[in-house]
Amino acid sequence: MLDVKVIINRFDATWTVFLHGFGGSSDTWKNQISAFGDRYNLLLINFHIHKETTDRLSIKHVCSEINETMSYYGTGCANIVSLSSGSLVALAFAALYPERVLSMIMAGGMLSFNFRTHLLIAAAITFQNIIPYMSLYKIFAYIIMPRQNHIRSRAIFVREAEKLGHHEFCRWVNLIPALINNRSYIKMINSSSHEINFLYVMGSQDHLFVKAVSKEAKDLKNASVKIIDNCGHVCTIEKADDFNRISLVYLIKHDPKV
Repeated sequence: MLDVKVIINRFDATWTVFLHGFGGSSDTWKNQISAFGDRYNLLLINFHIHKETTDRLSIKHVCSEINETMSYYGTGCANIVSLSSGSLVALAFAALYPERVLSMIMAGGMLSFNFRTHLLIAAAITFQNIIPYMSLYKIFAYIIMPRQNHIRSRAIFVREAEKLGHHEFCRWVNLIPALINNRSYIKMINSSSHEINFLYVMGSQDHLFVKAVSKEAKDLKNASVKIIDNCGHVCTIEKADDFNRISLVYLIKHDPKV
């Protein structure tokens, strides 16, 4: 079972489950806790729990652990809010466990990689045991979040990644190519009888991903895109108030209890 933070609003409240991005932690949702916690019970999952294991990660295993953790805490059918590469995990989870999902919010979401991003991941896989992982991660962070107004988001993710450790870094770097090979999951979601609503919340300055998501979200049933102006990849930090407002309006609109 995965490491979590649990915040209970009230016994009968709908649950919202948070999935962080690569190198992050449940702490990166600090700006969302108060806004979402006023209405929902919160389950903030931490993927990087520092288990010393030689096992390679698989998508099915990660999604199974999310499902097991949700079952343990009795979340029932919940909203899923994800960030960055966590959106790829969330997409797979929606395909494999659709009955566990009400609606999905994908912050700084990903659907495919452009040439630069593929090159970046290939370099990380190639040099993961040669170059110190924090050097690689800092390069990642700067390429993804290069502008002056991205500095705070970049610093937070670098700080969190320092807790990661080389072994855990390698496990997740090696999983990314499988996560981005997601056409089968999109097909499963589109053919499922369980309706899930997807909202991608993107920053206009998210130069690696916003164009692809804006173009490709139409391939996913019940998906829409909202773009926040003058904002980079991590809109949950950089424009937290805008992200929270957009997301909560969307979730309430699609909440069967309302």
